Amino acid sequence: METVREDVPFEITHKILKEKEFCNPLIQEENLNFSNVILETFQSNPNFIGQVDAETGEQNTFQQMREKSVTCAIWMQRMSIRPNDVITICTHNQLDAYVPFLAALYIGAIANPLDEHLITLENLIYFLKQTNPKMIFIDEKFIKAVLKFKYYREITNIATFRDSHRTKIVLFGETKTVIVKRMTLKSILKSNYNPEWINNFSCTKFLNMKETIIKLFTPGTTASPKLIEIPRSALFAPLDQLAPYMCENDVGLWFESLGFINGIFMTIRAIISHVKVIKIRSKFNTEIACKLIQQFKVTWAFFETTLFTQLVNSDALEKCDISSLRTIVYSGSHVVPKLFFGFKNLANTVQNIIQTYSMTETGIIAYEQYPGKDESCGYVSRNVKLKINPINFLRNKMSNIFAPNIIGEIYCSSPYMMRKNHKTVTYNEEFNIHWFKTGDLGYYNEHGKIYVIGRINQQFIYNEQCVVFPKIIQSLLENHSAVFETVVIPIYLPFDLKDYRYSMAFVTKIPGKEVTQEELKQLVETFCKSRDKFKYIKLYVDVKFVREFPRTPNGKIYQKLLHNWVQQYSIKIQRKNKY
Repeated sequence: METVREDVPFEITHKILKEKEFCNPLIQEENLNFSNVILETFQSNPNFIGQVDAETGEQNTFQQMREKSVTCAIWMQRMSIRPNDVITICTHNQLDAYVPFLAALYIGAIANPLDEHLITLENLIYFLKQTNPKMIFIDEKFIKAVLKFKYYREITNIATFRDSHRTKIVLFGETKTVIVKRMTLKSILKSNYNPEWINNFSCTKFLNMKETIIKLFTPGTTASPKLIEIPRSALFAPLDQLAPYMCENDVGLWFESLGFINGIFMTIRAIISHVKVIKIRSKFNTEIACKLIQQFKVTWAFFETTLFTQLVNSDALEKCDISSLRTIVYSGSHVVPKLFFGFKNLANTVQNIIQTYSMTETGIIAYEQYPGKDESCGYVSRNVKLKINPINFLRNKMSNIFAPNIIGEIYCSSPYMMRKNHKTVTYNEEFNIHWFKTGDLGYYNEHGKIYVIGRINQQFIYNEQCVVFPKIIQSLLENHSAVFETVVIPIYLPFDLKDYRYSMAFVTKIPGKEVTQEELKQLVETFCKSRDKFKYIKLYVDVKFVREFPRTPNGKIYQKLLHNWVQQYSIKIQRKNKY
């Protein structure tokens, strides 16, 4: 029998799935300023070590974090930064990244964090044009691109996280020498530090919860990055919607910078909950992750699902002592049961393994405290409403059947939901007045558990009689003992192939184990013959082995690159069938 979360039971009313009414006490306080909550937290425990640099061992106490962030805020005000001005912060997951970010929150400016690993000299100007910042904090390697942007737009100040020097840039074919002030974050904090100013500092008052407080770009793993606006109310979301089961005196580890929504919420939650955070600059590596857990006695860790998969399939867990670990939260696509139980066997001290279903635009939609029994994403999160708009795929139109176990497109709504940016999202493309269209297909069962099947634009429709989802093939292949990870991408062809439906399966193998392309193709064919609704389908899956997948800094597989490659592959198929 299914277990329903007893602490926050769900209900279905008017075809909407939600938890029973939950009142967030913070949102009732009209005069409450969340920035003051952060400062009061710093003051309440000044000697608490808030973060540690994993590479250098440098530590920051709450007192230091308060002094640095307030000093930066005072300097911003002196530089004529006003409420609603945009402050861009482009850097990696480093100790000082929080300084201008919190400073912007204190004075009512709009923070625009970017992860340096997603930026190139070419696309940085595109991002800056979208946000039009008044001030930029950036890693020195991007200074040339910023100066080119400054040539076209007025930027009040440019500050680097380290020293910058005289720089030559080329504009309109003419080489010009530009003098860059030696303005670094370190020099700003040193020259403007005054204990009296810090003690007398007060945050800007804002009562409108709908005001934009952060501008953030989606990671763009499957499509082009889009700019979204995070309202002030998002900071008042229940704590389990920001980072589930993070508790006082935990030691936290994650690889996401402030350029990702989870990095933002986990940083804020860690401060409020008095959690020590281990900051690591390098991209995810299973051996590094396990060594950090052992070295710093990490108790709470966050991984994207693909990183969790790597961790389980590697031998790193057996080489290190990770007995301190109590909670793991992972987010993204489903984890197949064999991986979940494999991890439990290797890390039997972990008490909480929490799977979350979340998006940049929405935060956590649902989470499951006891994953592994099936492939569900758990129950709807607090103060979140969810509905399924059923779709008749074979007739390509909406259905009128609303009931458990009916597949449709997932919509969600919450008071903390991000808003569209009018420059990048057209009306009704994704957002409407109350609901966000996720683009995911799924359903909920009679017990209120939510299941995500895949993206709506990736299903196969065979002879207008049967619908096949890539996730079915992916789960099938990943259950093979030699398969590490798979990504299945449909190949869309402009002509009708009567006998086949094409897809490309990219596969990585578990080290030391072997499997051939023909074996995996035969696996899919056998599966189709064993299922009544698939037995007449010749579902052609081409298998391509890859050494590793391209990934974003937070560990997600960069599927957009794979889609581009498949597009080129489909052109070859077209030519082959044409002649």
